[in-house]
Amino acid sequence: GGGGVLAASISISAGPLSAQSTVWDGGAGPYVIEGIVTVPYGSLLTILPGAMITFNEGAGIIVNGRLTAKGTNTSHITFTNSTSSLWGGIYFSDTSEDSGFSTTYQSTGIS
Repeated sequence: GGGGVLAASISISAGPLSAQSTVWDGGAGPYVIEGIVTVPYGSLLTILPGAMITFNEGAGIIVNGRLTAKGTNTSHITFTNSTSSLWGGIYFSDTSEDSGFSTTYQSTGIS
């Protein structure tokens, strides 16, 4: 019998997300955050159920716009570090808009 197919990781470079609306799909990834990624004011980052977001050392997300990460009871969203080192977490600035998390798992670092 054949083995399972492993999804290729998707690297997210440091800097602002370029699209007005960005979707990270649970069927893709894992998404590897390489540095500090910014969701600009007026932009939306949607993380779908089943997504795995892995942060390299010191990497994180700054939300100046909107971040929605809503998993389900059977398909969580996972935020974790790529090694035993610390990651920068997820920071919601004073300019962030209606953002929300539900049924997600994080190792540490959401503020």
